[in-house]
This record gives sequence, C-alpha cells and structure tokens, in this order.
Amino acid sequence: MGPRKKLFLISLVFSLFCFTGLTACVQNYTDLANVEIKIFYLYKDKISTPEASICLYAQTNSDPRLLKEVQITSHEDKYIWNVEDIKRISIDGEKFVVCNNLVVPDGKEFSDGYYEISFKNYTDEETKVDYNFTYNREIYSKKYNEIYNNNFNELTKNIVIYNNKDVIIYYGLQNEFNNTKELISANYNDAAYYNEIWILSGGKENIIFPEEKIQQILQENKD
Repeated sequence: MGPRKKLFLISLVFSLFCFTGLTACVQNYTDLANVEIKIFYLYKDKISTPEASICLYAQTNSDPRLLKEVQITSHEDKYIWNVEDIKRISIDGEKFVVCNNLVVPDGKEFSDGYYEISFKNYTDEETKVDYNFTYNREIYSKKYNEIYNNNFNELTKNIVIYNNKDVIIYYGLQNEFNNTKELISANYNDAAYYNEIWILSGGKENIIFPEEKIQQILQENKD
C-alpha cells in the first residue's frame, strides 16, 4: 500500500476514535458543533525525516452531505487548500466531515497560528471558523531513532494491523500485544504487517512509524 493511501486510511480510522471536540471560534451562525486540526508525521523508512500532512475534523449538527466544499487558509503564509473531496462519517448518530492528506507545497513546514476555515454548502451559504493551530515543529527534523527513543509526555502508543489485502483488522493500544510480533500473529492469523502510531498532545500530533512485515520478522527470528 502506498504511503499516502495508508495515511488516508489511518487518519480516517483515527477520526473514529480520537475526536476530542475542541471548539473553534465560529464567526457566523452554523450547524457545526466542533472543529479540530491534527498533524500527522509519516516515516516511510528508518533513515529519513518524516513527511507531514494535516487533517481537518469537523462535527456537524446538520446533514454532512449538504456540504459542498471546504477552504482552509493559513493567516501567516497565506497558503490555501480548496477541498472538494470531503469524507463524511456517521458514528452513533453523530456526524462528521473529514478533510485529510493536506500538505504544504515544496515540503515546507505548516505555520503556527490561526487558520481560517470556510464551509460552503450547495446553496453557497458560507460559514467561517478561525482555528488556532500550534504544534511541536521539532519532529520535522528528527529521524526515526531520535523519535523512537524519545520519552514524550502525554504519549499514547497505538498499533494498526493489516491483512495481506491491505484491510485494517485491528486498531488500538499497542500494549495489548506486549510489543511482540508472535502475539500479534497468534491473535490475528491473517495479519500481514502493521504500523505503530504514537499520539501526542491529546491527539493533536500523531507519528506513524514505518511498516513492519509480521511474517518476515517471525521468519528472521526463527533463523
């Protein structure tokens, strides 16, 4: 599975479990309940620094199918993301829209500070939200070993397991498996590979570590 497709799946699954419901500053009347921006650092391998993207999660009180497009503008550097490929999710009667895999041109870093988020429906009614986005920018320059051996505060270690058809068969706490590939394989005999996902700052920052192939690791341990 390609890194961007994997990030799309992980960020979408992440939205099902980790929406914390922070309220942004809404300028006009809206059916939006809460809005949140999260950053995902993706390590493709164990020698490079990560790639980064942001995802927008918004909880709405109205039908999310009425939403036509979302525009996100950085106040500081004036980058604009126009999003029409909006993901719509319903969880236990609560409705969400998700805009993910948003990247900065030329591999630059996301700026801190306020982002204006414009929601427009099919009747061209528009609602604007100001969201103050701050995060740990030091991770950009850190290679795998520098991050993996770091003791972060407010850290949750999760794992996402896939079968050989790239279907997610488990997402949850990593310590359920005591960090052993043998236990993963014993619980999920169709498990093919997994990614560790570290969640920092209450879910605002997320680190996705390189793919680990389970059967290959088990064979290497036997040898």
